[in-house]
Amino acid sequence: MLEAMGSLISNRRVSTAISFDDFEEVTCDLCGYLATKRRSTGKVICLKCEEREMVERVIAENEQLKRQKPFRLFDQNSLLTPNLRDAAFENYYPTTLDLGRAKEKMSHFAETFVPGSGENILLTGPCGVGKSHLGAAVTKALIKKGHSCLFINVPKLLSKIRATYNRDPEVTEAQWLELLETVDLLVLDDIGAEYRGNCISHNKSTENRSVKMQS
Repeated sequence: MLEAMGSLISNRRVSTAISFDDFEEVTCDLCGYLATKRRSTGKVICLKCEEREMVERVIAENEQLKRQKPFRLFDQNSLLTPNLRDAAFENYYPTTLDLGRAKEKMSHFAETFVPGSGENILLTGPCGVGKSHLGAAVTKALIKKGHSCLFINVPKLLSKIRATYNRDPEVTEAQWLELLETVDLLVLDDIGAEYRGNCISHNKSTENRSVKMQS
């Protein structure tokens, strides 16, 4: 048995041999702490620097997650119609002076936004003038600054809440309400539409809808 083990060991080829005489203690040029240098390669191994790099990497990853959190919150919970996915100030083209002033007002609101200020804005007007577009554009601008925002289509929200009355809902009514209360900016789109029916079935020149933004 011992002979077999000895034969097995002697027949194995040693691919790498490391001598501890190959290492020496040095002072790290970067941090000034004690480090280890391998003479044969000249490589310096500094545990202090490696620890600092690891901490910096973890901090950077956490910061990235913080920056991504508002985007995830918006994408996962906003009740946004497909035609507003790409809405922004840059692609809103006002057709009247009043709409141009509305765009300037919303842009200024986004630039000077202060969470918890209690400032509310109500946009009213006929369908198709871009109220929802401007509301969505405000949320996009603020999310880029790290603010939490939700864009909620009120009729869709009511449908979601009604769905919570079923047994074992995915999201409870209390969870929806808590979510609405905790964001920096809440945009409520199509307020009153649940009482008037679908916009398409009404005269666009006379049917008014509302978009409310509140912080």
